[in-house]
Amino acid sequence: MFPDLSRPFLQANCQSSSELSVFFASDLWPLTSSHAYSTLTSLQRKRYLFVCINRRAEDNPTGCCAAKDSEEVYRALKGEVAARGLAKLEARVCTSSCLDQCATGVTVLVEPDHF
Repeated sequence: MFPDLSRPFLQANCQSSSELSVFFASDLWPLTSSHAYSTLTSLQRKRYLFVCINRRAEDNPTGCCAAKDSEEVYRALKGEVAARGLAKLEARVCTSSCLDQCATGVTVLVEPDHF
């Protein structure tokens, strides 16, 4: 039920996909494993919005979300979530690579709803 605190806990930084934090949960919360588990789960937002910013070659027939201003959509969503005070507990807006829907327009995946 509880995570293995001896194994590294990975945390992706949604602001920059090139950065990845690795730390041991037991180093951060040495009290008890149940305390660490409840703290880790309480840090999670209720929703994660992944905005595809995939870029393909201009001659690719599938197209890509980046060519349809997906980065602008990402910034607008992120700003709106922050402006409404939802960024800390309710929702986090992150960028994503291809979600295989680029032909239909800018794609936003909402998790954990799988929508």
